[in-house]
Amino acid sequence: MTTLVLVTDEKEIIECQDNLENVLKSQLNQEEEFSFGFQSSNFRKIANYNGDIWYATSLIENEGKVPRFWNGFGLCENLNKNKSNNISVEINIPKTIYRNVVGAFARNEDNKIALIHRGRLNPGGSKFLDWYRENFPEYVKTISDGEKGTEVIIVGMLSDNDFIQQLENFIRRVISFKNWFRGRDMSNSHILETEIDSEVENEAEINYRHLFDTHGNY
Repeated sequence: MTTLVLVTDEKEIIECQDNLENVLKSQLNQEEEFSFGFQSSNFRKIANYNGDIWYATSLIENEGKVPRFWNGFGLCENLNKNKSNNISVEINIPKTIYRNVVGAFARNEDNKIALIHRGRLNPGGSKFLDWYRENFPEYVKTISDGEKGTEVIIVGMLSDNDFIQQLENFIRRVISFKNWFRGRDMSNSHILETEIDSEVENEAEINYRHLFDTHGNY
């Protein structure tokens, strides 16, 4: 079985992020500016897209917070130049190891890089990892994370020829999970409220506030 080891060195993380951006921008080769976020705090960003999925990125450096690369993704079928677009999922990568941010990179023994997600979403918290393990067990792996093993979701290997398809599959699965989670029996609405992962919620708030401050409200 292939062993994956978390990438923890800052220089290597930056190199992996550069590699991710190069792969995405080379294959999502259409580029245009769109508005993203919520009505009260949206921002404009250049997005790369291919007719199926879109991608936008930014470096977030908040005072007192761990710097991270914001990587936003969504489906092109919902992309609209005339309104603010929802972000289906973020796979944000901290520049230094910080496990509260859900994205990271891992390396296998062949020196190939995997994009990983720690399995927490808003809404749903860590139930996303449970749902993924139940429905797509082949993509849930335990990686070497320092002196312990950590269970994560493998989004895809950056060097695979079908990486873009793997990424699209992940985006669509995120959407399916969110629809499933929100659509559960509303008699459990008190559970829905408490199951939202506060770390994921706080991360999203930090990201949107920074992007809004940087790019303005449109």
